[in-house]
Order: sequence, then structure tokens, then C-alpha cells
Amino acid sequence: MTKVSFILCFFILLVFACNTSDPSKVVKDKPMDIVYVLFDYSRSLDTNSIKVTAKRAYDLVMSCPVGTTLEFLPIDNNPFTQPALFYTAEQKPSYQKEVKKWEMEKIDKASQIGSLIMAMHNSSDINSCIVHGFSTVYNYARNLSGNYNIRLIVLSDMLECCDNLPCAQSIRGFQKLLEEMDEYNLSATPLSQAVPFENITIVINSSNLPKIKEIYNSPNREFYQFWEAVATGMGYNKAFTMSPTLPKLGN
Repeated sequence: MTKVSFILCFFILLVFACNTSDPSKVVKDKPMDIVYVLFDYSRSLDTNSIKVTAKRAYDLVMSCPVGTTLEFLPIDNNPFTQPALFYTAEQKPSYQKEVKKWEMEKIDKASQIGSLIMAMHNSSDINSCIVHGFSTVYNYARNLSGNYNIRLIVLSDMLECCDNLPCAQSIRGFQKLLEEMDEYNLSATPLSQAVPFENITIVINSSNLPKIKEIYNSPNREFYQFWEAVATGMGYNKAFTMSPTLPKLGN
């Protein structure tokens, strides 16, 4: 083979290798995972329930897959609430001497959100306007630029209580809310355009208290009727999934 032919073959192989293993193209095509976590810290949650909420938030950080970002958003009466904490899971270091630092940083972040939820619960008597929380997620998600896989997890007892509407702390409270659904103007917050239905999980968090059980188990199912009306009002064709356990993050 002549020197010219050898050089030509070398460049052909180099171009082929660049075209088939371009790492920037792989990263660009892969959607970035972001999980919005709405958490309830209102006084409708008793001490045991708020501890469970804090533990679940801790577990979400500890189980967060590499490259996934968690945004913890408090549920209150502010439809434009700011995140209480951001966390993006980083790759475990390959060098053993760096692993301990990586582990401690993750535990520190998980502990921060757990402690923050406990402190917020103990320092205020805030109402929990969960529909405002959905509006906040919609406003954040619709303004994202880029390729994102968006999920929503709600940690709450789902007892709705907004400033200008009846507080649903009883069966009658949910009945009144059902009568005043138009006041929410849900069509202005089409969450279905920002978060796929299958990516939403409501994790019910409440102690086994008689008052709560009465609401959840009412014969006419006002609690479930209300949340189905919220879901359909935001563009979904059925009620949100409610679960007693956290969903698995990642694939």
C-alpha cells in the first residue's frame, strides 16, 4: 500500500468512527428527567403523617437515578411558589477515595428536605391549596426549553384548603367544593399539556384517623369525585392515580 493510500484509508476510518460514536448526539437525543414533588406541610397532617412525608422525601433523594432532577415544591396558598430544594443525582465516582464524599453529599441533601418539611410544618398553620400546586407545576413545566421527561409526585392527605374557597376538612367541605368547581377556572391550567397522565402519582399520606377515614370512605365518594373533576378540568380523561407508596423513579 502506498503512503497516499494509507493516509486516505486512515481519514476514512476516522470520519466513520466520528459519525458512529458522537457522544454529544446521544446526550442531545436523550430526554432529561425532571420530577416535580409537591409536598403538603399543613396542620391537617398530624405529627406521624408529617414524619412519613419527610421520610418519603428523603427516600426520593436517596433513590434518585443518575441525571434525574428533583424539584420539591411546597403546597400552600401561593400558585407561584418557589422550590424548597433542588437535587440532581450525579454519577458515583470511579475513584474509591471520592465515593465517601459523594455518599455524604447525597445523604446531606436527603436530610435537608426531610428536616425542612418537619420545620415548615412546626412553624406555621398554613392551608394546603393543592390545585395551586398543580398550577405551579404547569407554569414551570410549560416554560421548559429542551427535551424533558416530566413527572409529578404529590405527597399529601389531599384535603383541599384554599384562601377563597371552603376548606375540605369534612365530607360537607368536599360537597361545597364540588358545587363551586367553576371558581377554580381549571381550563386556565391545562396540566395535561405539560405532564403525561401516566407520569403523575398522588401518594396519600395520612394517619389512620377517624375523621380522615370518614372523608375517604364516604358513601357518595365526594373526595374522589372532587379530584376526578380537578383532573378532567385540567385536560385528563380520568382521575389521578392515588397510591399508598412511592413510585419507582427511572426506567
